[in-house]
Amino acid sequence: AAGGRVVTPYFPLPNRLRRVDMRFTTNEIELKNTQIRSGVSSLELTGRIGNLRRALSGRGVLEVDMEIESDTLNFNELARAAMAGAAYGEKSEQYRQSQQLIEEGSGMADADSAGSPLIVIPSNIDLHVGLCVRYGRYSTLVLHSLSGDLIARDRCVQLKDLQAKTNAGDMSL
Repeated sequence: AAGGRVVTPYFPLPNRLRRVDMRFTTNEIELKNTQIRSGVSSLELTGRIGNLRRALSGRGVLEVDMEIESDTLNFNELARAAMAGAAYGEKSEQYRQSQQLIEEGSGMADADSAGSPLIVIPSNIDLHVGLCVRYGRYSTLVLHSLSGDLIARDRCVQLKDLQAKTNAGDMSL
């Protein structure tokens, strides 16, 4: 598709899609150079999400292998939208019921995460995301370049080869 829009109160930002190049089956979604603009952030996604049937039935691991390139990424704006969407969702009984089903199917219901500010990684996620950001904002930090890999597996997160040039200096993690 040449383009599209996603409008949802669960992520209240203008979301536009361009150059949507997607192949999907009942078990896999593959994206090629699909562009997403969410608020002021712009992303280009290439990769796949696999093993959907088994993961959604609670008998398998959701496999995500994605490369994300971004000219502009405003973490502040994206986080505010996610929090506003979560606040909206907490008011919806259907949303609460679906979240409970997701937590039970992913093993998160066992985790003591009520009221915790931590991010809980579901046990049925195998995620590898390569990230390359040319310009970004996080709080008052200005990122002039950010690259690295995010790996999530077995309820653990690993930041691999994370490097950034910022207005506060260069960093490598």
